[in-house]
Amino acid sequence: MSIILENQIVRAGIVFDQGILALDFPEDPAFTLSETVLIDLPQRSIGIIYQNAYHHVGDLPQHLGGVDIERMTNVRLTGHGAGGREITLHAPVKILRKTA
Repeated sequence: MSIILENQIVRAGIVFDQGILALDFPEDPAFTLSETVLIDLPQRSIGIIYQNAYHHVGDLPQHLGGVDIERMTNVRLTGHGAGGREITLHAPVKILRKTA
């Protein structure tokens, strides 16, 4: 595991399948413990709140529309622990609709 810095960019696989947004953290499974997933609709970006800090994860998939996002309540977070064992948790979604 790496040392987690505040406001760092986090590498994650982003997949939307069957109405579920999934984030896979291949480099550090600690991010599966994120408290909240933030979706910024105007910027089409995804971030997480982990250890009281914001971390940018990536961009929303192009095919993902507003209706799909509005239906989301949770995001699946996965990582791989010791021995390659999969860790799967869920975090609530906060949708940001307007820019300041």
